[in-house]
Amino acid sequence: GRKPETGHMSYHVQFESNMSLTGANSDKRVVVKPSDQVFALLNLYNAITGKNVSSKSTPVDAEVKRMASELKKSGSKGVVLTGLNDVNAQLVAFAINDALNSEIFDATNTLNIRQGNDADVAQLVSDMKSGKVAGLISYNVDPVY
Repeated sequence: GRKPETGHMSYHVQFESNMSLTGANSDKRVVVKPSDQVFALLNLYNAITGKNVSSKSTPVDAEVKRMASELKKSGSKGVVLTGLNDVNAQLVAFAINDALNSEIFDATNTLNIRQGNDADVAQLVSDMKSGKVAGLISYNVDPVY
């Protein structure tokens, strides 16, 4: 974290397609088209691990290479997170943190903050469309979001 009184300052880089509060408050924000996000993540993986997983070049590859270099310097103090709702993207981020030996990323003690189930929601929508569900009451949730 940031501890200015001790001189220790974390560095936060945000790759995102839409402006977010987190991105706005980051030290560096890199705009990536939604269609390039997974490829930028794969290119980061390749740059950190030295492997050659199939990907494609993106307009942000120069920044991806710089961040790979910084993450390698940070070693176990670095961490990569992704908000992409894609299991494979999450696995790539996991593999990057594994390659860094990240102390911050703990795969054995997960927090499970977001406990939604996409398959259950898809089934609910299907049941609503088919008429199996006549009404839906939701509480403390925005079903449109």
